[in-house]
Amino acid sequence: MTKSFPLLFILLWSSAFISGKEIVQNASPFAALAFRFGIVTIGFLVFAYLSNDKIFGKLKNIIESLSTGILFHGIYLGGCWYAFSIGMPAAIVALIVTLQPILTNILSGPIFGEKISWKQWVGISLGFIGSVTVLGIDFGKEIPPLGLLATVLALFAITAGTLWQKKIEWKFSFVS
Repeated sequence: MTKSFPLLFILLWSSAFISGKEIVQNASPFAALAFRFGIVTIGFLVFAYLSNDKIFGKLKNIIESLSTGILFHGIYLGGCWYAFSIGMPAAIVALIVTLQPILTNILSGPIFGEKISWKQWVGISLGFIGSVTVLGIDFGKEIPPLGLLATVLALFAITAGTLWQKKIEWKFSFVS
């Protein structure tokens, strides 16, 4: 059963954009996300109960998890779904937030002291050029400025969440 969890995660995660654009036509983006997260929370509680797993750990770990959750699910998805709700095309939102790996790689060097090889810089550059090229073509449509701002905020939130998780992982890799 647990072997199917990665597939279930992928289906649920990827459904956020597919369903989000349609859901916000009939509901507030934040109410819809609260409902979605409420269902997930109940699912996790039931799973933890049935598998006799501990739900709560150390306060420090809970705070780290809450911080990551707020960045990934609150600000990232909230920004994307808000952008959908005010008329931002889902394709453009998706293209903007796909810059996350590029932004994460660019910031990992200065933040973590990681060396980025010239091959990685070539890949980052090609990914950026490709995204800008596609976005440049799609920007012929009318873009709500507040939707663009919400999408860029979402991009920075998912990048910050990724870097935060990396910091936690990096910190613990030296402790053990």
